[in-house]
Amino acid sequence: DRETAAGIDRVLESRGGLLASAGATSRLLHGDFIPRHIIGDAEGIRINGIIDCEDARVGDPVFDLACFNLASDDTNMGDLIAGYDPDGAETQALRERLSVHALVGMRVCHEAGAHDLTAGLLNVFRSRLLAKRSIAL
Repeated sequence: DRETAAGIDRVLESRGGLLASAGATSRLLHGDFIPRHIIGDAEGIRINGIIDCEDARVGDPVFDLACFNLASDDTNMGDLIAGYDPDGAETQALRERLSVHALVGMRVCHEAGAHDLTAGLLNVFRSRLLAKRSIAL
């Protein structure tokens, strides 16, 4: 709905600088990094492959973390963030960028007419990312 889109736009306007400042760390992204695109071993320890790379592009690597977080059960996010920030010095900044990237993804879904998907993602976003106080919506 328009109210949801307007709320997302307000946050993106106020926090968009977080993404611009991350431009120096651009890397090759999967673009749709979600659990069903990861092929792991039987024990769930090692990644054997990553499939469905048609959305690959260059950008902030935290975008792929945001996709994974919205599409997964959130149990491994602490480990994934620790992989990007082993000493914990940038964890809050990473979580803020993660939140903004999640909102960008939701805005794209909304513009594409996937309003049910946007609403579902927004509920996940509110329960996970807002609970960690990484961003206010």
